Amino acid sequence: MSPQVPIHISVEKKGIVAVLTMSGSQNRINMMFCDKWMEALDKVESWPDVKALVTTGSGKFYSNGLDLEYLMGISQDEFAEYGKRFMELRKRLLCFPMVTVAAINGHCFAGGVIIALLHDYCVMQNGKGWLCLNEVDLGMQMPPFVQVLLKTKFSPNQIRDAVIYGRRYTASEALEFGLIDKVANEGQAVQASVDMARSLVEKRTYARQMVHDMKSDLYSHILTVDEHSRPSPTTEQKSRL
Repeated sequence: MSPQVPIHISVEKKGIVAVLTMSGSQNRINMMFCDKWMEALDKVESWPDVKALVTTGSGKFYSNGLDLEYLMGISQDEFAEYGKRFMELRKRLLCFPMVTVAAINGHCFAGGVIIALLHDYCVMQNGKGWLCLNEVDLGMQMPPFVQVLLKTKFSPNQIRDAVIYGRRYTASEALEFGLIDKVANEGQAVQASVDMARSLVEKRTYARQMVHDMKSDLYSHILTVDEHSRPSPTTEQKSRL
C-alpha cells in the first residue's frame, strides 16, 4: 500500500481574515488532507473576531487532486471511511459560516478544483498554473455530489468545455469564461484574496450562524445528495469517488 502523500496546513490571522495555507507535495487529497483541513477549520472558527477565510497552497500547486496511489491501495472499509470524511469536509466548506475565498496560487487540477469551487469566491494568480478538471483524461467519473456542485457553479457551456472535455485554463481564460472571480498579479493571489474578503466583511455584520443557514438553504440540493446508498466500489471503481 502506498503511503499517504503528506501535507501540512497552517492558519494565521490577518486582522479579521484568516489565511489557511497548504504545504505539501502537490497538496493531494487523502485522509490526512481531510483531517488536517477539519482541524484548521476548527481553529478558524475558534477565533470570534475572524469574519472571512482565505485558503491557498504553496509552491507550484493549490492542489493536484486526489492521492490516487494511496486511495487505490487501501481496503474497502478504509476507502468508505475516507469517503465519509471527505464528504464531511466538502459539506462543511461549502457551508462555512463566513465569507470564503480560494487564492489559487498555482496548478489546480481535478479534486483541487472541486475544493476551490466549494468556496464563495475564487482568485487565481496570473502567469503560473493551470485550472483543469482533467477527470476525463484519467478515466474517472464525477460522483453525484460533484455533479450537482458543478451544475450549480457552472453554465451548460462551461460544463461542456471544462468538465466533459477537460479544457485547461490560464487565469485570464478562467476569468473570461466565468470560472473564477478575479485574476491577481503573479505572487499576489493571497493578498488580492485577503483584500477581497476584507472588503466584503469589514463594514458588514454577517452573523456566522445566519451565513451558515443561508448557504445551507441555498445549497440544500447539493447537501442532500446521497452517495452512501451506492454499493461499495470495487478496486477499479474507487477513482469514481
